[in-house]
Amino acid sequence: MPARRLAPASASFFRSMLKGVGVDRALEGTKGYVFPQRYGVAREVLADRRHFALPSGRRSLLARAVFRGAAATRQQHALHGEKAKLLTGGLRLVTKEGVATGNDRRGGKVMHKGHRAAPVVAALVTLGSVLAWAAPSLAYGGPGPHPPFGPQAPPGNALVQVAPSPYGPVLVTGPGYSKGAGFALYMFSGDAFTTAATGAPQPVALSFECTAANTTSRFANPSTTGIPCTTPWPPLTATGGTSPVAGPGVNQSELQVVPPDTFTPDQVEYYGHPLYTFVRDTAAGQFNGEDVTAFGGVFWLVSPKGMPDAGVPQLGTELSPSGEALNATLPNSGSMRTLYQLTADTQGPGGQPPFGGYGPPVPLPQPPQGDPSMGHNGHLMRMPMAGPAESTCVGACTAIWPPLLTTGRPQLGPGIDPRLVGELRRSDGTMQVTYAGWPVYLYYVDLAAGALAGETNGQYLLDYLAHGVWWQVAPEGGPQPGAARLTTSMLGTTTYVAATSPSVPPSGPSVVYTFTPSTPGGTCTGACARAWPPVLTSLPPVSTLSGVSTLQRPEGTFQVTYNGQPLYFFANILGKAPATAGLYPLTGTAATVATPVSTPYGTFTAVTG
Repeated sequence: MPARRLAPASASFFRSMLKGVGVDRALEGTKGYVFPQRYGVAREVLADRRHFALPSGRRSLLARAVFRGAAATRQQHALHGEKAKLLTGGLRLVTKEGVATGNDRRGGKVMHKGHRAAPVVAALVTLGSVLAWAAPSLAYGGPGPHPPFGPQAPPGNALVQVAPSPYGPVLVTGPGYSKGAGFALYMFSGDAFTTAATGAPQPVALSFECTAANTTSRFANPSTTGIPCTTPWPPLTATGGTSPVAGPGVNQSELQVVPPDTFTPDQVEYYGHPLYTFVRDTAAGQFNGEDVTAFGGVFWLVSPKGMPDAGVPQLGTELSPSGEALNATLPNSGSMRTLYQLTADTQGPGGQPPFGGYGPPVPLPQPPQGDPSMGHNGHLMRMPMAGPAESTCVGACTAIWPPLLTTGRPQLGPGIDPRLVGELRRSDGTMQVTYAGWPVYLYYVDLAAGALAGETNGQYLLDYLAHGVWWQVAPEGGPQPGAARLTTSMLGTTTYVAATSPSVPPSGPSVVYTFTPSTPGGTCTGACARAWPPVLTSLPPVSTLSGVSTLQRPEGTFQVTYNGQPLYFFANILGKAPATAGLYPLTGTAATVATPVSTPYGTFTAVTG
């Protein structure tokens, strides 16, 4: 990889306040070109939204987690038989508010290479309830063919059946549906959310699921009454409490009604995914809701196997406040959104085989006793430095950070190196796009009502529940972190040097560490850097502290130093330190600082200032 140069400081941020959002705005988004004056949502809009209340009538969070775990088990076995492994307590990504983020597909443009554009404003909400338990993804062969449709004459009372679409066979309504057969059915990425986080200082309930509590005003003006998600996305319900009837190609045992006190009463689900119709589908055979980003998530058509039929995205580049970075244009909806990578993931080779499979899994060497790859309670977190890429963001995590899914080789726009584009098979059987070996994701706040192309709300998010740091993706491969931000923060009577984030509201501050290798000349790379991510920057660091500088790492990135010592974050995947240490924000009421921390690589010591 060529050596990078530190870019000059980014231009000033432009801000604009979201006002009331009508149905048309929620569905269509703001029309017109995406120039600096149109970018972003003012930070002040969300600055006071630190705490949120759970909607009344919700089912037990624990019961919901258990139920979804069982659904995941059934789906895994349906996909992979005995090879499948249960990933319970996992996460699934969600995107942002707003029904259809159609701004950029109706004339909106993002500045590409060679163009000038002012940076966009980051608009975030507190991420206290994000879950990201690490779990190995499985290396299977390419996706098999879709199951046959079966007889074309469904039962007269069938509520769900299978029909062809431009994206392959998908679920549609059957003759038992009140409006007739053939209307497309959708699943929502936000519905994957479960609140099972441990050690959270203030779990946040943001109504990630598509329910009446999830409205278009969620990220804009909390004092106004927004449009509920269920208005443009009516849930498919079974009338009179009856059991839904499956038509040809649908697994009857997985077509059920959601448990009481979850989602919409009597809503139908398939493999644990609640099903929706879309108001813009005015006739049978229309698929206008495919890949629409809205209400903090992505809506997908549903395959007969209970997986999203995501279509094929196009990769491109955009000029962001952090520099040139990757984005993706989703098929059908045309939504163009920023991409991110996670330090906790395992990087694979630069370009993965396109849907040919990887062959049998390569046995991994066991880590030494006390290695950072040992997760909570001693469970092994695989951290190979070669072989297929692995995503640790599964289950409810994907409601916050939806993986960029594809059903074919991604299309490539200007500035994309085809040698770096690949795919990995996720634990649920879906295919995720990788770049330079890193799995790439969307961010739910970038997917809200009125969100514009180029928003970077997830940049440099310090995610203690995902055990890592989220960065934008550079076109040459690897992270595009932008400017690191250092400050000091008090905990008790001790002042620590800590990093903050440009997210809104900011994540962190999180204490930073120096590293003393166990052997002379030792470095923290590979598995060590997953447990102790370096504090990276691609712009001059922002800090009032003296003694702040940078050095270039072997892979070409720039690491921040303090008084000549390289700085690191503590991802806290050791299982040794308290859950409230490491990337846990020092502003949390239970925050602790573990220091010094001994590892097989050396000793990490929290920096005081």
